[in-house]
Amino acid sequence: MKKIDFKTLNYEKTYYFMSAFILVMALNILQIKYFNVGNIFFSLVKLLITVGFVVSLQMFVSSLFNNKLVGVYITNILLLVLGVASYIKMFQTSLPLLPSSFSLASQLGRISEFIRIPWSFSFVLGCVIIALNIAIYTFLWITKHEKVKFNAKKYGISFLKSFVVFYLVFYLMCFNTFVKKCVFPLIDCNITVSDSATDYKKNGLILSFFPRLGDMNVEVPKNYSADNLNKIKSNWENKEFGALENLDGVNVIAIQSESLWDPMRLKNVEYSVDPLSYIRNIEGKNGHFGKFITPSFGCNTCIPEFEFLTSVSTVFLPEGGYPYSQFLKKPVTSLAKVFKDNGYETTAIHTYDKEYYGRTTAYPMMGFDEILGDVDFEKPVIKGSYISDMYMADEIIKKFEEKKSPAFIYAISMQNHGDYKKERYNNYDITLKAPTLNDDELRELKITTQGVYDADKSFEYLTKYFENKDEKVIIVMYGDHLPFLGDDSSVYTKLGFMKNTTLKDNPNVFETPYVIWANYDISSVNIESIVGPQYLGLNTLKLAGIGDVPWQYKFFDEFYKKYTVYQYGFAYDQNGNKIDTNVVDKKLLEEYKTIQYNMLFE
Repeated sequence: MKKIDFKTLNYEKTYYFMSAFILVMALNILQIKYFNVGNIFFSLVKLLITVGFVVSLQMFVSSLFNNKLVGVYITNILLLVLGVASYIKMFQTSLPLLPSSFSLASQLGRISEFIRIPWSFSFVLGCVIIALNIAIYTFLWITKHEKVKFNAKKYGISFLKSFVVFYLVFYLMCFNTFVKKCVFPLIDCNITVSDSATDYKKNGLILSFFPRLGDMNVEVPKNYSADNLNKIKSNWENKEFGALENLDGVNVIAIQSESLWDPMRLKNVEYSVDPLSYIRNIEGKNGHFGKFITPSFGCNTCIPEFEFLTSVSTVFLPEGGYPYSQFLKKPVTSLAKVFKDNGYETTAIHTYDKEYYGRTTAYPMMGFDEILGDVDFEKPVIKGSYISDMYMADEIIKKFEEKKSPAFIYAISMQNHGDYKKERYNNYDITLKAPTLNDDELRELKITTQGVYDADKSFEYLTKYFENKDEKVIIVMYGDHLPFLGDDSSVYTKLGFMKNTTLKDNPNVFETPYVIWANYDISSVNIESIVGPQYLGLNTLKLAGIGDVPWQYKFFDEFYKKYTVYQYGFAYDQNGNKIDTNVVDKKLLEEYKTIQYNMLFE
């Protein structure tokens, strides 16, 4: 075996390739708290694929700029930024950075209000290693780099070679279906459609982020055609929708309440009063109360909102996507559109930035006549960090009193939004004791519990206002998701509410309350106790007596009668039993996909 001659060894060229390996190791160290111990540095094959991808990227950038130093800088800085962003997102939401996350890049200023960097030894060490990696190569490049006169022909050949190599590696990793579905599973590298957190923990940033670039586009459903769509339409367009009869012009108020949940489900916590005391006891002639299964945890407010308003499912869209900004490019059927077609005035109210998630572009396509946000309010009342729920209730009443026709008002609150790290309220209406929590965790739980208490009171305030009105009014409210409490959900794990694993293993973190109230008798309509966004939206139409609905809604209604919840990996049947999605009627699912694709993309 020939010995290495260190005197003639080109250290700059050697370290150029070593730097890619060091970068991968540093990224793993940076995110070490989120990897299973056995997967910290992956299997050998995963490691080779990851390093190979980084080398091909680095070589391509180097050739593009005809400068290896630039290639090392850009590759290291780009992947460092992605690594840090994914680490922060995982810390705050339990979900890693996904390609879809960049659809919110234009709202980074607003997003930054909620961002905290969770400093840790491994995080700092990973960042330091990457900085040293850049510094070492910079030194070697300055001292050992052989300057060569620019040659256009050599540049062209070098660039072409590096481009071809990078393109092949990039294509095979990100867009080749055979590799992702057949080859990757052989090395325990699954790119799941619904569990990016587990993928991230097993495969690392590069093998969980980049392969998802190819999943950004929605595939055309199998057997999709105009003839097939027309057959489905003919089966459903003459069906009855089942709305309450003899109702005309019922005013409808729907509220998506920020982080509305049930804190009393936590064990080993004592509360001075029930924060949901009013809406919990509303069941009867004029109301329904139950469990709402949301597709989100800790964030992504727009996803349950989109499902409630449109009755379609984000299960058939790329995981982590933001429907308004990514997929809504044309007018679409929604509750707002149905109410508008039935003679209603349609208004959306958000007590925050109305442009967030692309609402100002999406809402008009969904049938909203007017969109109000924080900039449109006169002297808004702040409670804690955001506009209060009680002020939002007054804005709802104001729009009701201004209407000239029956009103559909959809409101989104903000008062109980995170971050809960800083003290928010001067006074609390509810006290609690939780011996297993530290002071910071107790404060977070106390803040969000006060928010729930205030949401309950604002709902009571609205019902008291409308109960004696001559016009019929129905109010529907549900929680968009649970709040994210404690570092890495420590509040939930310490209190035994959440296993210290993945969200997939913790279905209860997707359960929030829903409540329906009307100033007329709605007891004749049976509302299931466990429902999803689509079910609740469809039954809002029924309770308001809206029988004239698009044929697609008749299909969705039949689907959600059988499966009151349909989410990633699980569903609920009409008896309230949790079931696996594998037992859901395959024919109905294929029809569902066809109808939804046509609604959104055709």
